Amino acid sequence: MERNLLYKFFEGKASFEEEEAVRRWLESAPENWHLFLRERKLFDSISLLGDEKAMCSQKSKILRSLKSWKVEMWKVAAVVAVVSALSCASQFRIRIPV
Repeated sequence: MERNLLYKFFEGKASFEEEEAVRRWLESAPENWHLFLRERKLFDSISLLGDEKAMCSQKSKILRSLKSWKVEMWKVAAVVAVVSALSCASQFRIRIPV
């Protein structure tokens, strides 16, 4: 049995005729069930690995955006602190040497 046809079967994209061909192949010999299960495990492993890579990529994007968000918040806090200090200094007419 061709691997591409089995993967198509596993994905649920096989036509009715292709599904029948897989079923006939499975029923033709007990050894075919072992091959079928081995290919199914391999297919599932590949699928899970692909999903995990996508999840790791998404997680790293989120972490980068959180880091940049934190940096921006620190910048805003620094500006607020400087403006507050200058405002207080002018309120009490404290001379700041330049």
